[in-house]
Amino acid sequence: MSKIAQLVLVITTLILTGCVTAKSVSFGDGSNGYEIRCAGVQHTIGDCRNKAAEVCGGKYKELSREQNINNVSMVGNALVPVRNRYLTVKCK
Repeated sequence: MSKIAQLVLVITTLILTGCVTAKSVSFGDGSNGYEIRCAGVQHTIGDCRNKAAEVCGGKYKELSREQNINNVSMVGNALVPVRNRYLTVKCK
């Protein structure tokens, strides 16, 4: 496999797989919570909820949920949407 083909494969994999991250956030009332980001086509809002359960020890309240298409990338001969899902939670 050529170097260019390997690079295309790596970039395609990164675009399609993405990751699940949790970022600590502070709310206007002084309480804290998390913004969970699930990027990539294989992640669902369920993956965000699993991460929320992990960081909150199982119990949390969903404050907001959002999904957007951040970008469109060319993969081979197809345009692939790069989806981001966000879940904002407060641990109970």
